[in-house]
Amino acid sequence: MNIYFGDLAYLSKNNYTTPLPLNAGYITSYLLKSLPVKVKIFKDPNKLLDTINEKCPDVLALTCYNWNANLNFAIAKKCKKDNPNLVVIMGGPAFVTEDKEWKEQFFLTNPFIDLFIVREGEYSFLKCIELLLENNLNLGKSDRSKWPNTFYGFDHKEKKIIHNPMLPVERLELSTVPSPFLNGLLDEFLHDERLAPIIETNRGCPYNCSFCVWGQATLTKLRKFDLNTVVDEIHYISKETKNPTKVMFVADANFGILKRDSEIADAFMECKEKYDFPKRLFVYSLKNQTIHSINTYEKIKSIANMSMSYQSTNEKTLEEIGRKNIPIQNYETNRALCEQKGIKTYCEMIYGLPDETFDTFTNGISEVLQAGQERIQLYAHSINLGAETATKEYMKKFGFETRFRYQPEYAGTHHGISTTEYEEVVVKTNTMSLDDFLKIRDIHFFVLLLGSSVFKEFQRMLKCSEFNIALISKLLLSEEKLWPTSLKEIMKGFRKACKDELLTKEDIKKEINENDVKRLKTKEMMLVPAAICKLFAKRTNIVDFFDCLSETIKRNLNKNHSEETLKDIILSLSFSCDRAVYYDGLDNNKKLEYSYDIDAWLKSEKPVGLSKYKTSKNIIYDFKLDDGLEEAFVKAKAAATTLEESVYLLKFKFFPLSDDRIFSYTRYRSKI
Repeated sequence: MNIYFGDLAYLSKNNYTTPLPLNAGYITSYLLKSLPVKVKIFKDPNKLLDTINEKCPDVLALTCYNWNANLNFAIAKKCKKDNPNLVVIMGGPAFVTEDKEWKEQFFLTNPFIDLFIVREGEYSFLKCIELLLENNLNLGKSDRSKWPNTFYGFDHKEKKIIHNPMLPVERLELSTVPSPFLNGLLDEFLHDERLAPIIETNRGCPYNCSFCVWGQATLTKLRKFDLNTVVDEIHYISKETKNPTKVMFVADANFGILKRDSEIADAFMECKEKYDFPKRLFVYSLKNQTIHSINTYEKIKSIANMSMSYQSTNEKTLEEIGRKNIPIQNYETNRALCEQKGIKTYCEMIYGLPDETFDTFTNGISEVLQAGQERIQLYAHSINLGAETATKEYMKKFGFETRFRYQPEYAGTHHGISTTEYEEVVVKTNTMSLDDFLKIRDIHFFVLLLGSSVFKEFQRMLKCSEFNIALISKLLLSEEKLWPTSLKEIMKGFRKACKDELLTKEDIKKEINENDVKRLKTKEMMLVPAAICKLFAKRTNIVDFFDCLSETIKRNLNKNHSEETLKDIILSLSFSCDRAVYYDGLDNNKKLEYSYDIDAWLKSEKPVGLSKYKTSKNIIYDFKLDDGLEEAFVKAKAAATTLEESVYLLKFKFFPLSDDRIFSYTRYRSKI
């Protein structure tokens, strides 16, 4: 039997952060251990189509996620039309198992799909291939009582779902899966510079948040890959990868949850020292931090940040989404410990969840900020097929109204087949209006901007006041008439983009062409970061914004704070302004003098005013860009048509996972 296995993606020459096909690697390794079949793995849709044109396989297997579903459907449809005997198998979390009507419509809309497999793929795909071998490549002739409960098919004559709930699939023992790295199965993809390595050290998630499919897809219980194998994989990957950004992904749901994760952290740092890889690690942190997880992240703090996510602080919301946060006092203690250890942290929060209002959400931001967190990532509530929030019952109960957004990052034309992907987001609930949603988008912009590391001096001094960046954001929005022209123009474009991107189901094109793809490619995907990139593109934008912010503070904080505190807040803002990078005048040899020991002030045990750190003599400081940023910006400019676009490409393509480091200089005390 000949099998082509695609974990397809929209690849481009300017994107180096697409993960390699680890999922297909695991499933293929497990399959080849048991059956003498031929399997070829694909990431590039063009390569898959070329190979099928040369020789059609017996089976085409495709992994199906929100970011490649339409690409899969279009390619599978074309291949099945050209090769009617081809067996098409899809699998992944993007399948609503509890909705009979949805499942029927899925197979009626996509009649070229012979079988869809849910949950873990290794064992179920093996059983699928065994049944095909036993029945001469005809699943229709197979004994349905042998179908695992992870199989979903469709009888087009009877117009009904084929499913056997009586044969449950147990959780996979991960030690039975041969490493697709160590057996060389993924070498081709490690050597493709467009692809970033990804590794899984454990599988499963003990949490069961209603908006997420992670726990449902892996049956919640946490299981471990062999530690020695994991360490060997990290070394093998670090030695073999050709990815120029030196980025690596960790596919664990809660890295840091296990005691052995400390040893895995050691392996990452050993490889960084030995192979200069990884230089940047993207990990999902343990939801509720422990001393052990904090100590683990201390080891990798030079290459990874630690998320301290809350999603919401509203108790009613947390109850409805099945989540329990640690008390805010514990959160504050943990965050302070991380700061003491030099670990950069951030919090993630989601707007559009059940029972959340504009006030509860924005008050929640303030609560997290008051707990000392300086960086908060905000996300619209995205509907993930397979999650509880995607069911009709759940959406009706909480009055969810959704819209769709094109994903320009996920658009392309492959041998005449043009596709793009969509994201479905909640824009209205029983407790949040569409107007509230758009107002939160404004808050989102200013909170992400003021929470960036550019403003760390300003953030520090604000802790000596009754204000935080959420309240400052609201003040800025209340005085919109006083904004400088440059800020008004950036916000005008941002607000228009936020409205224009929201599409109804009827607005979505069922079929697109190559010209549509080209138009989509000109659109920005991440609207809030894109607007921030526009701000930092030019010096005049930065100066205008800092002046505006200073005046807003003077008008609104003078009644509640002493003249000295107000003066220190404005001074701290000037320190932040000096570190801001503007891309129409990069200067990696910048020097400034201050009559304050800023480093000592920032490291003080508790936030205090600047007066205690005034010096008798000026201190000279050097300002430096991150290593490699200038070279990456040269590449970004070559790929862009405008300065603003080049900053956007720098952040997301040429200097990936850089957070907000591209927007600020690092300040060092001069050795001269």
